[in-house]
Amino acid sequence: YDLTNHHRSGHRLAELRPDLEAAGVDVDAVLAFFTAPRRALEAGLEHVVAEHGSVVEYLLGPGRLGAKTIDHLRSELLTP
Repeated sequence: YDLTNHHRSGHRLAELRPDLEAAGVDVDAVLAFFTAPRRALEAGLEHVVAEHGSVVEYLLGPGRLGAKTIDHLRSELLTP
């Protein structure tokens, strides 16, 4: 997530800038939409934990994922 700023945000903005400007968008005013600040993710996770106890509890409850799906995600996304 945090590496998005380094590897993706600048490139994506460069791609979209001409179309945005042609549509009358003030690109400087929307720069935040092209970044992934670490604090935003931290705040989101803090909120999920405060409201639901953990990310897994959120996914099992309001997220409506089953335990098998969570196990599958763990096996695909986490490395030992």
